[in-house]
Amino acid sequence: MLHKTEAIVLNFIRYGETSIITKIYTEKFGLQTYLVNGARSKSNKNKISLFQPLTILDLVIYHKENANLQRIAEINCKHPYHHIAYNSKKNAILFFLQELLLKILVEEMSNPQLFYFLQTSLKILDTLEKNYENFHLHFLLKFATHLGIAAADAEEIALQLNSFVFTTIHLNNINKLITTEYGTPLIISNQERRETLEILLKFYALHISSVNNLNSLAILKEVFD
Repeated sequence: MLHKTEAIVLNFIRYGETSIITKIYTEKFGLQTYLVNGARSKSNKNKISLFQPLTILDLVIYHKENANLQRIAEINCKHPYHHIAYNSKKNAILFFLQELLLKILVEEMSNPQLFYFLQTSLKILDTLEKNYENFHLHFLLKFATHLGIAAADAEEIALQLNSFVFTTIHLNNINKLITTEYGTPLIISNQERRETLEILLKFYALHISSVNNLNSLAILKEVFD
């Protein structure tokens, strides 16, 4: 049966000579895996660009319950990114979000509120002209609400991470992030940003064991330093 759904690409791997297997988070069915024939063929040179990390798509799909691999009938890019690819900091943040989502999004079920949050966040990242350096920190705190692990304030995070050393600066920065929106100008040094990210990832790992050993952290550090 055919279904229409919006979707966000997480990643793909090569399959055979011209095909791919791709993990996509859909609005209607949650995380799904699709076999896409001919995505890398010479006659479809532009098709593979639709499966780049966190591309937002409109799909028409064949969906079979309990199938390991689903198939796509029609595919279109819903929101082309105009700025991320040309901005090294935004690009580093995008790859961090991709790696994080690959570790966390595992449910094959619909969650429209979560999908809308992810889609809206990605659009904001693309369109922000300034004050996006703390975007990933804001994202982690907002995402935690959808995962059911959100803390009311920095003091609650510090209490849960009782073996981790917090400073007044850490507490102040996290409280500012909790109470502000994407794009809010906040004065946070590169070192403070790294330390705050470390704290938030330790907080995530406390609740979600799969959140560890993120390769994208090295890219973030290099780009922001």
